[in-house]
Amino acid sequence: MTFQFVAGMIGFCVVFPNPTPSPASRNIDHPSRAWRIFFRIMAVFMCYLFSSLVTIVVVASVFENYHLQDLPEIKRAMLIATQPIPLLIVFYWLITKGLRKLERNRVKAGQ
Repeated sequence: MTFQFVAGMIGFCVVFPNPTPSPASRNIDHPSRAWRIFFRIMAVFMCYLFSSLVTIVVVASVFENYHLQDLPEIKRAMLIATQPIPLLIVFYWLITKGLRKLERNRVKAGQ
């Protein structure tokens, strides 16, 4: 959980370095392959953090008596690690789509 939080916060600071979103061409669609992979991995870390937080809030509110202490250690760790994965895909898709749309609008406004 600590890795998720730290990596997610670092990913957030890399993908959104300013209060306004960076153009997609400067991060997730960077011309350099190495930078593009780096920025996309950071976006995945950021989305994993957000999906983990949303999952924890939803599970805590839906299941008031949700206790993982009854499960063995390995099953508990696997359950906690895999719960946010479906939301990760949705958040990553939304962020990339949003950044690319902002980039298109910025290019259209500059023409």
